[in-house]
Amino acid sequence: MMNRFLSSRSTIARGLNSVNSVRNFSATTLRADVARFTAVGRIGADLEKQKAASSETEYLRYPLAVGNNKGETSWFNIVVFDNRAIDFMTKYLHKGSTVFVEADASIHSFTGENGEVRQNLQLIQQSVSPVSVKKRETVEE
Repeated sequence: MMNRFLSSRSTIARGLNSVNSVRNFSATTLRADVARFTAVGRIGADLEKQKAASSETEYLRYPLAVGNNKGETSWFNIVVFDNRAIDFMTKYLHKGSTVFVEADASIHSFTGENGEVRQNLQLIQQSVSPVSVKKRETVEE
């Protein structure tokens, strides 16, 4: 019994001594290779579901206003394809609601009307969390 213990111990020790301290890199792409956008801001327009003309896919597009400490506001266009998120947002959120948004970010090139190549930041929402929701303004008739 003691010999098996000593044998196991020496096998473990040999394994520990052979640990390579150099990190091995892989040529394959990892899921960690992403561009992520995170912001807290206010929804800048009423939320309405839309359908893509070519595929009938439902989506939601909304502007997000993000202010800085200098009083300047940046506007970001967010697109949502997740049906559960679309249903939640159209039911509980509205223009003026403050939200925490996480989105995948990518740059898309396109040719403008004048033939000039332009680039656009595309933000596809992955998650949204309400920070504060103002009461909806009611219109009195």
